[in-house]
Amino acid sequence: MGVLILSFDQPKFCSTATWNPNGIIFANETTIGSSPRAMFIDSNDTVYALNQDKHQILIWSKDSINPTKIISANFSDSFSMFVTGNGDIYFDNSEDNGRVDRWIS
Repeated sequence: MGVLILSFDQPKFCSTATWNPNGIIFANETTIGSSPRAMFIDSNDTVYALNQDKHQILIWSKDSINPTKIISANFSDSFSMFVTGNGDIYFDNSEDNGRVDRWIS
């Protein structure tokens, strides 16, 4: 199963933008589980991912290859996540619980 990524922040790149060809893998199945379905990258380049297997929200600060914060959360089969400017995290908990949950920063 793949990860569905929706972009809420629409950055504009110049016509001569280039990408670094040497990417770094910082999250694999051991880190984010076998069914990662939701990720979010905020305007500070902080990465948020839901680990379905362990019911955790993992957070990587910019330039970090290891999670800088791990939050235990009671969710089931979440497919989406949104992080506000002040760091509050909203994630759907709809498959079994039929609601949207919020973790307050």
